[in-house]
Amino acid sequence: MIKIDKKLVKNLLPKREQNSNKGTFGKVLNIVGSNEYIGAGLLCALASLKSGAGYSILLSEERAIEHYKNLSPDLIYKSHNIIILFLKLIVHNLTYCLL
Repeated sequence: MIKIDKKLVKNLLPKREQNSNKGTFGKVLNIVGSNEYIGAGLLCALASLKSGAGYSILLSEERAIEHYKNLSPDLIYKSHNIIILFLKLIVHNLTYCLL
């Protein structure tokens, strides 16, 4: 059995150069949330920053974005209701295809 501790994880992660910046560490697009359940989407987007991403972009429905903006200034927020609807349809249909 392998013990997962701070030292093991530190050795697995790539070293960060001293002259690096946010742009060096990549961008994560989080397509998340709904107007009723906003917590999980926010946690997902914040987790991407904590895990080392340079930018974390949160794409969600317009009304949900207003809630997110009040909760965390560290994220980049984008809303586009048509894209969200389209992606929900794809995910919904893919879920049934995978089952």
